[in-house]
Amino acid sequence: MAAEVLALGRVCALGLYRRYPFFAAYLALDISRTLGSLVFRSTPVDVNYLLVWMMTEPLLVALELLMGWELYRRVCEHYRNFEALRGRLLIISGVIAISLCVLSICLDVSHLIGQLAVVYEWLLARCVTFVLAAFLATSALFFATFRVPMRRNVLIHGWLLASYYVSTAVYAIAIQAHANKYASDCVFMGIQTLIFLGWATLLSNRGETVEVWPEVTKAEYDATSAAKEQLLRIAREL
Repeated sequence: MAAEVLALGRVCALGLYRRYPFFAAYLALDISRTLGSLVFRSTPVDVNYLLVWMMTEPLLVALELLMGWELYRRVCEHYRNFEALRGRLLIISGVIAISLCVLSICLDVSHLIGQLAVVYEWLLARCVTFVLAAFLATSALFFATFRVPMRRNVLIHGWLLASYYVSTAVYAIAIQAHANKYASDCVFMGIQTLIFLGWATLLSNRGETVEVWPEVTKAEYDATSAAKEQLLRIAREL
């Protein structure tokens, strides 16, 4: 939780909460719920903790969806034609997410029978996690393949957010595959801590400046054209 507090502090200190208000709200709510869970879990009755989880989980899920939309809007500032590819990315990520979600939901939920509200919220959160993990991962691969000048903070935030949800999805699958829970918890908490520390250390004021790539000079253009013509001549001779 300390790393998450540092991440929220960094976002607020840099004034990035204005550009990423849903991300800042998500961190604040998640920290508040963690503090509440520590208080209620110290009591012998877990009912209060369950109530806190049920009240806050829909809000966190809504903020997660808004965070994805928020990042999408920031990316569209740099990729003018990204909206044209959005449908394909959504289809690809949807197929991946549904497959992984079905795989992870094939589990024993007998301990939740009789608590349908908890089951529904749990399933909703799981589905949103996998959809965001797949969409952000495919989008990140797109950004890495087709690079354009963009704010460094957007790039960092996109990669970290994709890593956050991919690690959460992998952790869910590992737990339901009956992996060693203690080892899985330690690895997952370590990865999440590194991701939050990434937000706390890599975001900067300079990251809000759009990187401008140097323009191609006439000499470079002529040299490239000459090289292309030479390659074409060689190809024709072959």
